[in-house]
Amino acid sequence: MVFLYANQPLYRHGDRYFAPTRNFVDFLAELAARDATYRLVVPCRQVPDEETVGLTELSLPDSVQEVSFYQGHLAALLKTPVQAFKIRALLRRTGRQEGLVMGGPGPNSMLFWLSFLLPKGTLFAFFIRGDTVETVRHIFQDRWWGAFPVAITAMFQRRIFSLLAQDRATVFAFGEALEGKYRAHGTAVHRISPLIDESALRETSRSPIPVGRPLTLLFVGRLSAEKGLDELVASLAYLRDRGIEVRLEIAGEGELKDPLRDRARDLGVADWLAFHGHVAPGPPLWGLYDRCDLLCLPSRTEGTPRVVVEAFAREMPVLATRVGSLPNMFPKALIFAREGTPEALAEEIAWCDGHRDRLTELGRKGRGGVDRFLLSRNAEYVDEVLKALPAGSGEPIG
Repeated sequence: MVFLYANQPLYRHGDRYFAPTRNFVDFLAELAARDATYRLVVPCRQVPDEETVGLTELSLPDSVQEVSFYQGHLAALLKTPVQAFKIRALLRRTGRQEGLVMGGPGPNSMLFWLSFLLPKGTLFAFFIRGDTVETVRHIFQDRWWGAFPVAITAMFQRRIFSLLAQDRATVFAFGEALEGKYRAHGTAVHRISPLIDESALRETSRSPIPVGRPLTLLFVGRLSAEKGLDELVASLAYLRDRGIEVRLEIAGEGELKDPLRDRARDLGVADWLAFHGHVAPGPPLWGLYDRCDLLCLPSRTEGTPRVVVEAFAREMPVLATRVGSLPNMFPKALIFAREGTPEALAEEIAWCDGHRDRLTELGRKGRGGVDRFLLSRNAEYVDEVLKALPAGSGEPIG
């Protein structure tokens, strides 16, 4: 039996489940729905109907198992040791004595604890979506205590390396860069890219970008240091000095929202920015892609970002930095900045402004490579790998 732990807290009203974003639980739900031997485990709490307003409804299998709700990184660290014992008890209630497979995202505190609590015959399946240690380092780089979360995350990561070396784990890495990082510690590493479902695909061709109006840029994601948004905002001043006017629309929430507003005001480009806050996945977000001209992702670190695939699914061209798996995702369609500085970003945005027909071509070319990122296609592959894993030692869960 395969248990799949989703570390995204969910909300339930009646028999309906909701979340602020789809994040990763949509893929685990797609996988768990394929076979009765899968069990999806989610942290969840019941809420009244009015608290589901603005949340995204999720389609989860009937066999979903709920554990205690938590919210935030600190709460996860504090609650997961106790939560891990609850999950161990849940697994014991299955009555199975043969080895189990425990899967979920990594590096992750829950799977870290379970790797010690469950029998050695239990196999672990880690879904690695990004270089979490590097991401945490960028998020907390300006905090005096920032070394602590980095050290904790690195400890979780080293545990995955150890389990790989002991043949107690298999890793599903999102993209080539992460695959190489984990393959250095074991051979049971597989590359996957489950990012969008078929409903995101644009049904009609995008119209060419009109000449004579400012180019509309779009950023979608968390407003935090590792995303490079401060450099993107600063690039607007360089464009203004070159006589190029653009608009930048920002969808997302985070601690940098007010500092970015202040930065834009100091640079004299505040009128060029629009903050949308959180935009619900699905039609609301796709409509934003369709209204804008160019997705900009000036990140300092990335894994295999969903927003790039979503943009190309809508035939939207993408400008990004060469980090993570980005160079291998859409090598013939992505536009890359030579570096993530304001000057380099402004240089590429200026090129895009002057080559609007070419942008339309690149958006359509990117759309042709989207199929390998579909949830269903990747779930089929992961299902085959998991079912081929050895059954385990038969040691009971103590």
